Amino acid sequence: MLKPLFHQPAGPSEIFSIGQYKHGTTAAVICQMCGTSHPELPLSADGYRTFTFLGYYGVLECCGVVVDRLFQEWGSTFTDKIFKQFQEQLLAPEFGLMRIQLKDVAAAWNRAAAKAEAESAEYGASLRGISGR
Repeated sequence: MLKPLFHQPAGPSEIFSIGQYKHGTTAAVICQMCGTSHPELPLSADGYRTFTFLGYYGVLECCGVVVDRLFQEWGSTFTDKIFKQFQEQLLAPEFGLMRIQLKDVAAAWNRAAAKAEAESAEYGASLRGISGR
């Protein structure tokens, strides 16, 4: 068993609502990040949201703040690296979700850009009205 990284829970995640493997459990679980033992939950409960970090099995509600900090400090660097890998292997199966998300992001960006352009044109027209031109 790995020695816990912390003596107590580091804090819950405020950014992520699901672990990287989209895994959760209602079973009793030990957060290896801090050693906290979480009791079994009723099957009707949402369950503990789990993740793996540097080989440690963690619980987002307990030590998820570690993932938040990693994302805050390294998110842009990781994103840049992933985009470069994606650009080199556009059709690779591991980028299937990215292809779907990029389509949605591009559509949202187009909507936001069109709205900003319309607001800018409207503001420009109102300025021309004030100046009497």
